[in-house]
Amino acid sequence: MMERRHIAFGVCATSVAMRAISGRCRNADRLELCLALLDLAADDEEAREATVAFCRGSQTDVVAAGEDLREFVRFWRRHLPPVPEFEWQGRVDVNG
Repeated sequence: MMERRHIAFGVCATSVAMRAISGRCRNADRLELCLALLDLAADDEEAREATVAFCRGSQTDVVAAGEDLREFVRFWRRHLPPVPEFEWQGRVDVNG
């Protein structure tokens, strides 16, 4: 269920972005985002680039980096394939 892993990464990224925008981003939050990337979306080049950009940018301007990360998630989630509501909806023999 790769789609759900990507959704979980998006939720983590949004959480970190909101902490950054509020000025409460810590190194532990940056680490949380990096670990989520490795565990959940390591195959996604755009997610890797956004994570690196956030970690670098948040060292100098945490609010701007948080806003950029939030915008990335808004754009990125629209390009993810839909998650089937039921198991049978993802079956190739049923849906071609």
